[in-house]
Amino acid sequence: LILERVIQNILELRPGIRWLDVFEIGPDGATLITSSRSMDRTDMLSVADVNQIAAGRSVAAFDGASPERAWIITAPITLNGTIVGAIRGRFSITKYDELILKQRQLAILAAIGAIIFTSAVFLILIRIQIHRPISQLLDTMEKVGSGNLSLRAPLTGPLEIQKLSQQFNHMLHQVRAAIAT
Repeated sequence: LILERVIQNILELRPGIRWLDVFEIGPDGATLITSSRSMDRTDMLSVADVNQIAAGRSVAAFDGASPERAWIITAPITLNGTIVGAIRGRFSITKYDELILKQRQLAILAAIGAIIFTSAVFLILIRIQIHRPISQLLDTMEKVGSGNLSLRAPLTGPLEIQKLSQQFNHMLHQVRAAIAT
């Protein structure tokens, strides 16, 4: 009865522990002393598990097949240096799965934010480096088309736009020279 209350207290304090079993280990194998769940014979310790426990080693198995993924861990209980029993528990990793999912969602949001930020920076750079020089060249062309032949197209922006502005200025120089003669 005391052991059952201790197990119940542990389960209340640690909600990630879904159940606990306590076994007595003897020469004939393992005998269930108490459990926080209803058990059938398939839930007993296997011979291999009993041998590992009797050798002083813990046994761990991952249960990924059930809806709630968990580690099932069995550890020896010693009394005065002698292994007298084992405690087996199911430790849910649902909390960690949820944490991983939240981190994954946060990473996706951060990636989307980075893409939006990078796109905005590139849009600004394109506007400054390409759109503005083309707008200035077009503005100069419109004014020259309206009869103001004294203007010059600014040589700004990428090399290709600078060459285009330079050719326009050269053509405008030739038009002025032809009008002057």
